[in-house]
Amino acid sequence: MSATVNLLAELMEVFVSGRDRSMAHVDRIEGLLIEHFQDSELFEELSPAVASYRPGGGEHLLDEEALASAFRYALRRLQEEGDLGTDSA
Repeated sequence: MSATVNLLAELMEVFVSGRDRSMAHVDRIEGLLIEHFQDSELFEELSPAVASYRPGGGEHLLDEEALASAFRYALRRLQEEGDLGTDSA
């Protein structure tokens, strides 16, 4: 199990839970996506949502709940595909 995948999942879970929905937190998620997942389907699915996020939303922007929904979907897919695990190996 990739430690990077687990870190990304943990960061998304923090956002979904509402513990941190700041731009700085989303920027960290975006950085991980760019650095480690750029050639993946996950990047293709999440990068437009992450790039369109602003707290409170706005015209052509995603708000907290819209991005949380995208992250919930991504987390479900990672779990279904077996990319998330509890082991640290």
